[in-house]
Amino acid sequence: MPRHRLALRCYGTIHGQMLVGPYADPNQVELEAWALLRQQCAHLDRGRLTPVRQFFPFGGVRLKVISADTMLPVAVASIHSMLVQEGGESE
Repeated sequence: MPRHRLALRCYGTIHGQMLVGPYADPNQVELEAWALLRQQCAHLDRGRLTPVRQFFPFGGVRLKVISADTMLPVAVASIHSMLVQEGGESE
């Protein structure tokens, strides 16, 4: 019985809204997510910000920009993965 092939795709979210991807390459998703976080923090003093990359056991990654003044995050993005069906069929 023919079935659709499965593929893994990654995407990035900010405040629960998908803004990056989905792409097959998780590194591209991370690069674009960091670029969006830089845009969000453009009005802040970059010397007072710390980027943090946090991994989770279920496979997710959270990207944070933390203020040195308050030690609180000023911008956060999450990277998730999902399985999708590709158009072609396999045997």
